Amino acid sequence: MVRCLASILLVLSPFAATAACLKAEPLSVPEPDAAALFAELDRRCEEGLSLLAAGRPAEALPFLRGAIARPELLAIDLTLPFAEALFGAGAPLAETLEAYERVLPISDVEQLRAARLLELAERLDVGQAEQLLAANPERPAASWLRTRAQRDKQPAAAPIKTGLRLGLLVPLTGKLAPVGRRILDGAALALGPGVVLLARDSEAPSGLQPILEELAREGVLAVLGPVDRSKAAQATALSATLGLPHFRLDVGGEASGAASAIRLGPSRDSELRAIVDRGRREGMTRFLVVHADTPFGIAFAASARRAVQSAGLALVDAIQVAGDASDLTTPSRRVFERRPDVVFIGDAAPRIGPWLRYLAAAGVVSRGLTGRVRAEGEVRFVQLAGPSEWFDVPIAAADEKYAQGLWISTEWDAGRSPTSRKFVEDGAQKLGRTPGFLEALAFDGTRLVLVLGSDAAALETHIRRARAGGTLPSGVLGPLGLDTRGEPVRTTRLVRLRGRVFEPVPWPPK
Repeated sequence: MVRCLASILLVLSPFAATAACLKAEPLSVPEPDAAALFAELDRRCEEGLSLLAAGRPAEALPFLRGAIARPELLAIDLTLPFAEALFGAGAPLAETLEAYERVLPISDVEQLRAARLLELAERLDVGQAEQLLAANPERPAASWLRTRAQRDKQPAAAPIKTGLRLGLLVPLTGKLAPVGRRILDGAALALGPGVVLLARDSEAPSGLQPILEELAREGVLAVLGPVDRSKAAQATALSATLGLPHFRLDVGGEASGAASAIRLGPSRDSELRAIVDRGRREGMTRFLVVHADTPFGIAFAASARRAVQSAGLALVDAIQVAGDASDLTTPSRRVFERRPDVVFIGDAAPRIGPWLRYLAAAGVVSRGLTGRVRAEGEVRFVQLAGPSEWFDVPIAAADEKYAQGLWISTEWDAGRSPTSRKFVEDGAQKLGRTPGFLEALAFDGTRLVLVLGSDAAALETHIRRARAGGTLPSGVLGPLGLDTRGEPVRTTRLVRLRGRVFEPVPWPPK
């Protein structure tokens, strides 16, 4: 199983830098024999943590097992490192599963814990999940075990092969961990009998190389992810050297790289071209982008520029703002002065409200659900447009009036087609929440890999054929094609905000 666990300690735990594993009281007892015993226990505990951080879980396990057996003496929580040691050392699956169930699902570790529980449930022998549930139906891993137990009773769904392993690189720690959890859940919905999903943390400080090397040793069929474009590019190069087909999940408008790699994530260029094309049809010619100076914002602005240029136009301005700027007065006034028809906003979802309010204060207001782009005195009514990532983000009630009519181009039809409607209904039943674009993307990617081939050579053959004009199986997001660079070609859908819900933009405009 996992051999490189140093990153877990570095990211998640205060105990990596703790002076002592044991509380001060047992270490300061007056009895010499007892004090020596406790000091030795403390030393062995620290040694176990050091071995685990060095990527030697099998050696760390006996040290940590001795310490965790005396929880009343501990100054730190050893449940996660002990579980990680079991996981990395290849301990019995049921024991390792129970160890992760004892880890409290706090925000810093809950996505990692979920990924481990899913993998362990999928690695169990046929019938073992049902036995574990029978012993304790309310155990923390019950949802994963129920899914596995139900799958054990069903015949393999052709044409998916059994006995396959699939690597998934997603953020399981850090600020993007909720995104990683949604992708993990979507991929899990697509698993068939005998298929094990090996989800690994793309944010690990150890870097991607040891993780991909481990996945190669595990014999994974292919690797999906990450969602970060810089990490995805690195993963493509590393996967190529290891002979692993790579299916990127990042948003982009550039070539995927190696011949054995394709990008399944949405195409930002295609999304923004749809907005530019529709705007031109309605007589809009002055396009402007405001964006954060983050990698996300810069990439968004580059795609906006390409989309506008593809229509034979040029941006009237590209205004870059610090990603942590709290005062947007100056850039908002500059937007007003440039007299745009369409304003692209390239920033993270939490900044939707501030941008809308500052723009409105500067006299730049959404044209709303009806009407046309126009200027009236000190107010300029424009078409606002945002990234597809905003589609799944609820608009705050205080910002609704500023956001009405906001355009977003997306490849997700939000359950309107029969295929996606069934996915939403089934996913909601299994996940306890409504799945969205990220879950659909992960589901499609996982199913695509499992349907296409039983080994790397078969997958690479399909990738080459698809790049040469062949077809790929249609998924929840609809028909998928590839251009010669390995970039996805899907149907984009233009939607606008009405109230708090996005609806298709009608034609002709009302």
